[in-house]
Amino acid sequence: SVPSGTKLLGIAQPFTRGGLWHPFTAQIQEVVHRRLSYMPPNQRESVALYMATGQEPAEFGYSGAPMVLTQTGKLAGLMLAAKLDNPLSFVLISSQEIQKLLPIE
Repeated sequence: SVPSGTKLLGIAQPFTRGGLWHPFTAQIQEVVHRRLSYMPPNQRESVALYMATGQEPAEFGYSGAPMVLTQTGKLAGLMLAAKLDNPLSFVLISSQEIQKLLPIE
């Protein structure tokens, strides 16, 4: 898992901007676990999520953006959501959870 205070770099394709890619930064504030469903739909399990704060508001098109560690470029997680009332607060699904769904090395 990635500790609090870790800086991340994301790359998104927001619908409101021109150009192909838009880089943005965020910093992990805390790691939380929530009971969510993958498959089958009624089976819930604990999922690791990162709560992060961005340097700029999330825009449409940020969902699914890869978030990497600034020092190594390793995948930390994917942008899952941003709060509508606070677009600087991001929720990321951790790379460990992604590996559960897509068993790749």
